[in-house]
Amino acid sequence: MTIRMLIVDDEPIICQGLRQTIPWDSIGAEVAGEAYDGVEALQFVSGQPVDLVLTDINMDGMDGLELAKELKERWPQIRIIIVSGYDDFEYARRALRLGIEDYLLKPVNIEELMAMVQRIGMEISLDAELEKKRERESWLKWMIQLVQGGAAIRKDADTPPSAAYGQSSYRFIASQLEDYAEWTSHSSEESQQSARIGWESTVHAALKPFD
Repeated sequence: MTIRMLIVDDEPIICQGLRQTIPWDSIGAEVAGEAYDGVEALQFVSGQPVDLVLTDINMDGMDGLELAKELKERWPQIRIIIVSGYDDFEYARRALRLGIEDYLLKPVNIEELMAMVQRIGMEISLDAELEKKRERESWLKWMIQLVQGGAAIRKDADTPPSAAYGQSSYRFIASQLEDYAEWTSHSSEESQQSARIGWESTVHAALKPFD
């Protein structure tokens, strides 16, 4: 999985330097874009998915901490790294309170930054795998409830998750139990339970490649 990163700094030369001189692809990252102030960064994130924001703290208008606060409120899944030219404990403490992943001092140590981004990328990939597993289990549970309810979903049934931010998602599953309604009308509960278990095993096997 390649993580998408937005670089934010009010000095374009710094954005370009970070984008062009660091081999991001070697650690599974790509620079999705650059923004030169907090407002522009929010506009960018509103239009396309971003996994990680690397932002300077000292910018005209909306500074890095204000940007981080807005990001955490509107897109809490986005990870944030703050870069500051000030070795000020108060800045670091405010950053930690906002849930920012890391706080780096200028001049940035490139190896430290790359290690940090790589670690965050691994965490994002792990979270994505866990979410994929939870989503699969949710859809499987929903289908089982559908069959057991005679093609009617209870009002209190869990609704399968929708598509993630910025992604298209399609779900199409066809399953045929020929003359099921007629068969259940004159079959034992034991036979019906056995059929449901068999159907469930078949669906599990069909979905196994997507784990």
